[in-house]
Amino acid sequence: MCKKIEQELFIIDKWGNKHIKFPQTDFYVVKKTDFPFWSIDDKQLLDYFIKLLDFPVLLFFKDFDNYHSAHKSINEYYLLNSHVKPIIDLNAGITPESITSRNDFSKAINTIPIEKKEVVFRLLYVDDFRDYINFTQNILCDIENLVIEFYSKLYDIKIKTEKISDIFPNDCLECTGHEIIFVLLESIFQKIGTLLDFSVKLCDVLSFRPKDYLLYYKLSHGNMLWSDRKKLKNIDFSPIELTQNIDLIINLRNDFTHNRSWEAKRKVYCKTNAKGKVIKSWIYLHDFSKGIQDTFVNRQRFYSQGEKINEILPEVLSDFYKGYTLFIGNIISKIQNELEQ
Repeated sequence: MCKKIEQELFIIDKWGNKHIKFPQTDFYVVKKTDFPFWSIDDKQLLDYFIKLLDFPVLLFFKDFDNYHSAHKSINEYYLLNSHVKPIIDLNAGITPESITSRNDFSKAINTIPIEKKEVVFRLLYVDDFRDYINFTQNILCDIENLVIEFYSKLYDIKIKTEKISDIFPNDCLECTGHEIIFVLLESIFQKIGTLLDFSVKLCDVLSFRPKDYLLYYKLSHGNMLWSDRKKLKNIDFSPIELTQNIDLIINLRNDFTHNRSWEAKRKVYCKTNAKGKVIKSWIYLHDFSKGIQDTFVNRQRFYSQGEKINEILPEVLSDFYKGYTLFIGNIISKIQNELEQ
């Protein structure tokens, strides 16, 4: 990715973390393809995630001064008490910058002096929370990058010399180099499914409150998925549930993950001008009724509706991201209300 594009994609927060800037109408995919990209409020979603990163500090330390003082006090303690072994590595198990093993980290946890346990565990929980938040952002970033690559590849295809078959008009041809296009397209929906699953995990984690600081407790109650969201009775998932195309997204995700994808011989179709240059390319989406795939006995793919996935994808994503942004906003409001009590 060129430096200019990277500068457009990311900003750096006060933590030194990279945050995605969501595409605007002048994004480079649009410039290359003249294809309408989705339009969302990038600043709002970005601000929400920056606030989410602040939340663990405010929850466990009330303010940033206390948080930084806690870091300093632990560093000074181990510096002045060099006989205390092993030294607790706060980054262990999160970043490759730490080379502490699982066994060494476990020993360090079990040998923390009783008077230092609370501050150490509070510091660990802050990074644990932030790890889940950052991973959620990474999924969003992955989706953005996949969409960019999908449209870039789709509008940069080459034409085969032969027609697909006699049932297609002369200007409807099959294109080469399309395999990666389908991999990207399937990955978009699989990543959105991962985002749905991880949103439930994130809410589960954000609801965690340790009963004491004598032990280092596990944050999540288990491997929760999107289908488990109703177990979190105090979380409102309706902004996502009520998005117009959520059933289509979930069913495509499940189909790509567990069943056959598209037709057996995947094709990208295109039209050319008189000089043989591709002027339009598309992928047919099989028939859906209210987000449910139309099937009959052994026949899993019908194409009577003539829907083109590349043409409806921006609207599908736009609707989903609006609902997701509202969902994250509701989580922020819930957290802020708790902190103010």
